Order: sequence, then C-alpha cells, then structure tokens
Amino acid sequence: MKNNKYWCVPLIVGCIVGVIGIALTIIGAVMDVPSMDSDGWFEVSSMQTFYITFGPFLIFAGFMVAISSFSIHLKNKFTFGQNKNNTNTNTFNPINNAWPELLKKLFKIKDTIEEEAIYCEYCDGKLPKDETKCPNCGAKVKKK
Repeated sequence: MKNNKYWCVPLIVGCIVGVIGIALTIIGAVMDVPSMDSDGWFEVSSMQTFYITFGPFLIFAGFMVAISSFSIHLKNKFTFGQNKNNTNTNTFNPINNAWPELLKKLFKIKDTIEEEAIYCEYCDGKLPKDETKCPNCGAKVKKK
C-alpha cells in the first residue's frame, strides 16, 4: 500500500463538520422563539427544531469520519510486510498484537494454569510435582 499523504483531509473535514454540529445545537438551544400569537413563530420554532435535531447528527457523523480516518491511517502506518509485487507476505500490527498482553495485565491472567498444590502432611511445606520425599523435612509423600 502506498503511503497516502492526504490522509488528514477526511480527519480535518470530519472535525469541521463536528464543530458545525456543535454550533447548530448551541444555536438551537439558545434561540428565542416568539409566542404563538406573534407572526412567524412557526418558522422560528421549526428552525429551532431543525437545529436541535440536525446538530447532534452532524456531531456524530463528523467525529465518526474523523475517528475512522485516523484509525485507518494508524492501521496503514503500523502494517508492513509487502514485497515488490504488492502482495502481502507477512502482516504485523503492533496495536492488535498488544491486546493479549494488555488483557493479561488488566485481568491479571497467568500464562500457565497452576495445578492444585500438594503440601507435606508433617511440615506443611509446598511439594514439587512428582516428588516422593519432602525436601523440607524428608518425610515420605503419599500419593492421593
């Protein structure tokens, strides 16, 4: 994949659309609507409803475009492994490969599952697996 030097254009456009959505929402929230017996109240009320409805949509759409374009840029930046024929030989993505380690740290998951520990009947010392004699007191270990 070629390095796209214009990756930031959708990011900037998405941010601008999001800011316009914020502005429309604020304008709609603070808009003064005349009383119902005044002329033009329906038009002003309709515009207020439009601003309050369309503003959050622009916020969502704009920031989704910005976030998705930036994440695509990051994916392309950290992916390598193409040879001269433009075919993928090996793909490495450090963001995706970091997830298992992050989850292990987050949930304190150990790589190996410890078997139930065996303790000496006499000295309560922890015994290694497949041991016939206690290394602490020398007592014979009975298999269960």
